[in-house]
Amino acid sequence: MRSRQTTVILGGSNGTKTLISILGDKSDPVNDGHVIRVVSRSPQSFLDAKSTPLNWTCNEQKAFSNLAPFEFLPKNWSAHVGRPDSVFGYNELGAALSGVGAPDEGGAADVCLLCCPVHAHLKILREVARTLYELNVKGMLNSEKPLLIGTLYAAGGFDWMCKTAFCVERPVGFKRWSRPLALFGLRSFPYLCKSVEAGKITLYGRFPQLQTAVCPSTPSTRYSVRTLLGRVLQCAQTKIHIEFVGISSAKSNGGDGSGQIADAAFSHFLSAEKARGLPPSCVSIADLADPHCTLGFLGCTLNSTNQLLHPTIISDLFKTGSISWPDDGSRTPLPRFYADGATLEVGRLITEIGAVECYPVIHTLDALLAPYGMQPISYCHGGEPVGRFFLNAAGNSPQDLARRSRITDYVTIKQYSLNADTKICRPKFNLRPLFEFMLYFGLSRNARLGSVLSPAYRDPNDPTKIKPNAQTRFFLDDIPHGLCIVLGIAELLGLDLVEHMPETLKVVRKLQSWMGKQYVLPDNIPNLRVVADAKDLRETSAPQAFGVHSIDDFRAFLRISPFGVDNQVFMENKVRCSPLFSQDGSILKSAVEE
Repeated sequence: MRSRQTTVILGGSNGTKTLISILGDKSDPVNDGHVIRVVSRSPQSFLDAKSTPLNWTCNEQKAFSNLAPFEFLPKNWSAHVGRPDSVFGYNELGAALSGVGAPDEGGAADVCLLCCPVHAHLKILREVARTLYELNVKGMLNSEKPLLIGTLYAAGGFDWMCKTAFCVERPVGFKRWSRPLALFGLRSFPYLCKSVEAGKITLYGRFPQLQTAVCPSTPSTRYSVRTLLGRVLQCAQTKIHIEFVGISSAKSNGGDGSGQIADAAFSHFLSAEKARGLPPSCVSIADLADPHCTLGFLGCTLNSTNQLLHPTIISDLFKTGSISWPDDGSRTPLPRFYADGATLEVGRLITEIGAVECYPVIHTLDALLAPYGMQPISYCHGGEPVGRFFLNAAGNSPQDLARRSRITDYVTIKQYSLNADTKICRPKFNLRPLFEFMLYFGLSRNARLGSVLSPAYRDPNDPTKIKPNAQTRFFLDDIPHGLCIVLGIAELLGLDLVEHMPETLKVVRKLQSWMGKQYVLPDNIPNLRVVADAKDLRETSAPQAFGVHSIDDFRAFLRISPFGVDNQVFMENKVRCSPLFSQDGSILKSAVEE
């Protein structure tokens, strides 16, 4: 019998259905002791007529290699059949997290996993925060084990959302948590999956890297995440292991490597009885420098590949807003998003937006926020590991492009002199035709991506034409919670978006017009800021939506605790109640008399 673990999955997405199919398969001995709970706004979709959890079947395509999943390489299929142990609505979230009143025997939750679109993160995190505060008051969070709260996709400023949720939901008089809380988020969604039929889900492939940000930045938290999340993501079976990001991460991820050494020591301490001489926690200097792993989470947010792939393909595929597509059965019902939509023009757009315009910005953030020599944000750049290797080898890393553009020099000097005369130029991208072709070829012939259809619908007035569906996550996630963040940070740094981010701005303006939104100003209006003065700013995750309008604001915002614990206020209250001031200011009174 394996050790008990209870995982609560929030959201009814395709990822949820994939997880319950795999983890809920009780015929597989690796799932012994693993209790799976689902919390959904539509719990009935996971229950039968007798309110019994439904079985889900997941057909998984296994590519010859996750690193190079080309369609012409051999592949095979396997099936998983499983179901959750219990299902809850959000009005029952307290029972799902505490285990009190739950119909299973899993007890209190160990992992609370958000498996939902990015634009739903804040709303769900507020539900989680409100519920945990209530359980804390009732004394129902008494445990020494940390509760891990996280997401399969930490784009859109996931830790920013958590800071906001726990701040606005914090009740008057809150002092501290009776159970340790920890936050985690994956840089890339681990599955490419789709369900078009109730009870069935297809898993087309798994992402080859599991890069994860973790807060608080301590060895014990990383050990818990590696153990508990590793079980959720089947790391032992797939051999795709969790890597941590941030300034204490491995040097290959832009950190100083100290966190990896501490993790090894802590793991050994827990597993080897003879290692009595090892301290239980070897906290690194890097961990102390960034205790909330804000730079690790920022690396996840700014290096999300979906915010590059989806908008650029949609922009080129639908051109002016609609395209002709046969409805006679001669082709797929809708264009295949990658196989039909990835063109050489898409390769050019991704290169321009992702590298030429965004790379200098993310490297500049490293220069401003990270300790000297570390690059935890920009080292996670690019898509898959193979592409990252070739970009670096060709001299197209964020550091290379930032140096050629001089943006980092411009922003740094401007902090100390408003009359800085450093000129920004558009950096040269080495071997551009080759990389544009590689992007087109790799996306259009990727076995994991080939079956994905476009987010579109038939024009009711002309069935021969199709239009993009602006209510899908391809729009709702990747524009306001993707490219708008990059534009917001560029504006924060003092860049002229029209001059320095023209391709990014053009794509956002085009797609927001199809959405009927104004995330950025549609025209260049004098004396108005493109991002900060946009009408629908509050629907985005741009820093300006959080009240951040300068680099100093940004630094202060990043220092906020994700779980509503303000250490300065907490310590100020302790000082007021300390022996010095506990008796009606008697110390002050005696000092005055003297």
